[in-house]
Amino acid sequence: MNAAATTKVMAKRAAKMPSQEVRAGQHLNLCRFLLNLNEKKFVTAFANGIEQRVTDISHYVNVWRSTRLLQRADRISMQNVLGTEIDLKNILWVYRLKKYYQINSDTAYSFLIPISHRLPSTKLAKIVACNGIADMRAVLASTIYNNVFGNFSDPEECVAQAVREKYRIEGRRSHIALVCGYLL
Repeated sequence: MNAAATTKVMAKRAAKMPSQEVRAGQHLNLCRFLLNLNEKKFVTAFANGIEQRVTDISHYVNVWRSTRLLQRADRISMQNVLGTEIDLKNILWVYRLKKYYQINSDTAYSFLIPISHRLPSTKLAKIVACNGIADMRAVLASTIYNNVFGNFSDPEECVAQAVREKYRIEGRRSHIALVCGYLL
């Protein structure tokens, strides 16, 4: 199914949905057009994480592992999106730990998601080892995420906007990414 057809189906279903929050089972009904059981399992796991408002490490690890259920093209698209989200969440957590909690670098690793996508572990280690936000900006300038945060005026919104944009881009390639982007 191509992205245009997926968008039309989702728009029709979204118009019928209530404005209040819906449960994961209703998310699955929204995704009824998915082709096989593995895709439905993946989207259900994704929707369950959103429904519970889970932002912990186990949620991201479980969703990352469940991408193995998908076919190759969908798996690559979802790994691109989820990997970007995980990398940005790790950077955001390091920022929070440095700005609000003054936690040292040894303890900071326990707050991070143990998955690395396009942010090499050496760069993440340099970011964690930085003394302040200014040093973080300098290290981030040499990564693929150099233009996401700007001047750290509102990093949470910057991450949310970058993740939405990544879902939009990958949604053109994979209907699973489009569905997950819509659920997000």
